[in-house]
Amino acid sequence: MQEQETIESMYKRFTVIMNELSDLGKKHTTHQKIKKILKSLPKIWRPKITAI
Repeated sequence: MQEQETIESMYKRFTVIMNELSDLGKKHTTHQKIKKILKSLPKIWRPKITAI
């Protein structure tokens, strides 16, 4: 996640990247996608990630 980026814009950007990878033949499970999103969040989100 980029500095000053909203969750919504980050998710839109992530979705575009995942769709492009899928078009190239690289498939990701829902579990893999969730892990990638959670890893990309800033450190301030760690307590929320831990709760999830």
